[in-house]
Amino acid sequence: MSPVDSVGRSRRGVAAAALTALFLPLTAVTPAHAALVNTYTNPGNFTFTVPAGTTAVTVHVVGAGGGGGGSGWGFFPVPGPGGGGGGGGANATCTLAVTAGAVLKIAVGAGGAGGGPREGVYQAKAGAYGGSSSITIGTTVRANGGGGQGGQGSLGDNTGGVGGNGSSSASCSGTVVTTTPGANGGTGGNGVLSNGGGPGGAAGSTVPAECAAGTGRGGNGANGGVFNGFTGDVGSNGCVVLRY
Repeated sequence: MSPVDSVGRSRRGVAAAALTALFLPLTAVTPAHAALVNTYTNPGNFTFTVPAGTTAVTVHVVGAGGGGGGSGWGFFPVPGPGGGGGGGGANATCTLAVTAGAVLKIAVGAGGAGGGPREGVYQAKAGAYGGSSSITIGTTVRANGGGGQGGQGSLGDNTGGVGGNGSSSASCSGTVVTTTPGANGGTGGNGVLSNGGGPGGAAGSTVPAECAAGTGRGGNGANGGVFNGFTGDVGSNGCVVLRY
């Protein structure tokens, strides 16, 4: 091989390497498609139409918390017993296979109302159940997180209300499924040693960061009064998150 051929090949090799170096950074900095996120935190019914090019949606549903139980009164100066805390909503997540144009019907559960105070000799009222959060395609429920049970009202002048059960109704018909029940609410104080209402149970873990703080938590039971009872706290609303 002549010196000329050697130099020519060397120069061609340097030129090729330079071209490769020029285009490599362009490939390296090309951004990946960032996931889009839709978050639904207000109670009610909504729809989402799957956009073109989307074949999978990761869904996350959290049920609403039950309302706290109402309280009664005691004998002066001792306050009455507290109401039970509401149970937390269940939590479910999975990835659903979808087709472009499909409509997801979304329901976000409302927190259960707090129970009213004792009236006369009767037991204070229990809190209401929290609403379920769900996703339906066609007529089939594909994801569901149930709402927590309301806390019981206090009984008489020395028996605290029992906390509501956290919901265990959670399902998701896709892949990479995770379901977690809500926590039970706490029992109210008996009015002798404590008049505090029971704390509301937390929603099943892990609630998405896009949801409001305290999503799916049960309402606290009402504190017992000296001369009258009180109404329990409202449970927290549920939440639905879509990633695609």
